[in-house]
Amino acid sequence: MTSKIKSAFGVIALLLICGATLNAQETIGPWNKGDLFATPKYYPSDQSTAPGVKSILYEGLNYHGKTTRFYAYYGVPMGHTPAKGWPGVVLVHGGGGTASANWVKEWNEHGYAAISMDLEGRIPNLKGSKKRSSHSWSGPHRASNFEETPINQGQSVDQHWFYHAIGGVVRADSLLRSFPEVDKERIGIEGYSWGGVLTSVSVGVDSRFKFGITHTGCGFLHEGDSYLGQSFKRRSPEKLKQSLALYEASTYLPNVTFPMLRTSSPTDMHFPLACEQKSALATNGPTYLWIKVGWGHASRPKKEPFIFADSVVKGGHPLPTRGELVQKGQAWSVTFTSPFPLKLAELCYTTDDGLSKDRKWHTVPAQLQSGKASAELPAGTTVFFFNVTDSDGRMSSSLSREL
Repeated sequence: MTSKIKSAFGVIALLLICGATLNAQETIGPWNKGDLFATPKYYPSDQSTAPGVKSILYEGLNYHGKTTRFYAYYGVPMGHTPAKGWPGVVLVHGGGGTASANWVKEWNEHGYAAISMDLEGRIPNLKGSKKRSSHSWSGPHRASNFEETPINQGQSVDQHWFYHAIGGVVRADSLLRSFPEVDKERIGIEGYSWGGVLTSVSVGVDSRFKFGITHTGCGFLHEGDSYLGQSFKRRSPEKLKQSLALYEASTYLPNVTFPMLRTSSPTDMHFPLACEQKSALATNGPTYLWIKVGWGHASRPKKEPFIFADSVVKGGHPLPTRGELVQKGQAWSVTFTSPFPLKLAELCYTTDDGLSKDRKWHTVPAQLQSGKASAELPAGTTVFFFNVTDSDGRMSSSLSREL
């Protein structure tokens, strides 16, 4: 080999090494992608074990010089593992919640490997008590909305609960991807309430996900009229800018290119409908909406999440897909496309102003013809949207419109 060839190989090797170093140090927000995407170590746990699932502790990010761990339940469907592995899902609990064996088993029954972790440094209590034991490897606990107190006190980001919680979510994906029985190209995420907020950030941080599902919990909360929005308005302009850049989902949602499903209620006290809709429109992938008048906070529809996930990673039929809202005279309409005939359409509307959580909503039948739902708006309508249900009992919503 000539000296010139050796020199060329040396340059290439150096470039490869430098490239690998740069990739390892690539960041998104306050997170190092190399740390998030590395396969975490995990350890069996004999605490709070549940039948049909494994109890584990897996490693998170560093906190005060030690590696944190998250308690989790992990399970796979019964039966023979497919040649390419099972599709998977990361399950993210709400505020004050914990790892759920039943949630894991529910997804297992629908043909998915699943992991549900405790993001607040505790171990579940299977006897039903809300009092849960802490463990020796936990990171910081959730203490304020979007780290209002830690940021005002000048604490570094590696001391923030939100920083470690996102680390725990994304590293759960990294762990799932390492299991031979899981198809790493078919993993999604589902979260509710605070878990919906974490999911809304995680989908913009971790591009490896193939679908995302939230049951309330969104971005743009600094623009909303809930108490969460008020907490942002108490901050100085400098601290507000810092908060939004670090942890507000609206900063990360434009990174999303895969499909999402958002389910919500128009009167949720924590997450206003307008903020949910802005979050849906902020991504660069398709987002399905499921909005139910009178629906409880962070409740989950029985079938739509699984139908949606199957449509993305199993080739299943999609939910009814909305078109644009169209006005003609006093009437509004929206056309849905669906693999099944549509059997029901309804107009959901309010004539109230004021705080979104306090508005009274009404539901009336809408006309339905060839996939088009239409209705004349009642006098004084301030906000409205349409719902349709197909012959398979699957519901889907239009965008909402404020007048």
